[in-house]
Amino acid sequence: MEITVWRWQSEVESDTMAVKVRISYEKPQELHTVTEMLKPIIKSCKADKGENGRFKKAYLEVNISAENAQKSVNSPLI
Repeated sequence: MEITVWRWQSEVESDTMAVKVRISYEKPQELHTVTEMLKPIIKSCKADKGENGRFKKAYLEVNISAENAQKSVNSPLI
C-alpha cells in the first residue's frame, strides 16, 4: 500500500488545512483500515471504479485543524 499527499491548502475562513491524499492499495481491507483511522478528519473519499491492474486507487480529502497540524513529517495527522 502506498499513501501520497499531493496537495494542501489553508482555508482562510476557518482554521483548517485541507489535504488531498492518494492511496494505492491491493485489497479493499487496506483501504478500509486507512479510512477507519482517518474517519474523524475525512471530508470526502472517492475510490476509482476501474478494477483493471494490480493496484486500485482512492482519493481522500481531509481537513486538519490548525492546532492539530504538525510540522514534522513523522508526526501523526490526528
